[in-house]
Amino acid sequence: MSEENEWISIERLLDTYPIPVLALAVEKFDVQTYSETGQRILASNGDATDTKSKAFALSHLARRYSMLQDPGPDDDLFDQRLEIEGSPLDSFGWLKAELPKLNSINPHHSPTTTESPSNSHDWKTQAQEIAQVFIDRNKEKDLHPSLDDTADHVAKELRKLKIYGTQKKPMSSSSVKRQALQGEWWGKRNSPK
Repeated sequence: MSEENEWISIERLLDTYPIPVLALAVEKFDVQTYSETGQRILASNGDATDTKSKAFALSHLARRYSMLQDPGPDDDLFDQRLEIEGSPLDSFGWLKAELPKLNSINPHHSPTTTESPSNSHDWKTQAQEIAQVFIDRNKEKDLHPSLDDTADHVAKELRKLKIYGTQKKPMSSSSVKRQALQGEWWGKRNSPK
């Protein structure tokens, strides 16, 4: 699959963009989903009971927004359930070539709707620093934590320190792993110095 044809789900976009921006993009642009046979189709204009409709995607975004406004003690369980079962928002999105210009969408006039890149970078840098301390501490005991164990530890520490991601919400271990630890950083950490 070429990079232009890469599928970018709304669930994935939640790591970078605030819910009001994504909700407006779903309302204004041709969001796609999958048919029962796996073909990409335009989301319908049906109601929230139609699993192929914009309203269905918006209802899930509204649920997530509600959780951000009134966090509960079971938020960790919700993140774990998403990791196991997946999210309905995984099946809605755009091809990379057709992705709306999300940075230019302003759903309201609040200057705090989008996080500056420096703030986004700060939490990732802090996550990597926490991870490095955890790894170094384990190496002293001749232990070598996995990427998943490291991400779990970092997510817990970020919560304790009240360090949040781009949506000013606690980061799940899967988001920490995907956005801050895996890939180049983890590869360098595993290479001999």
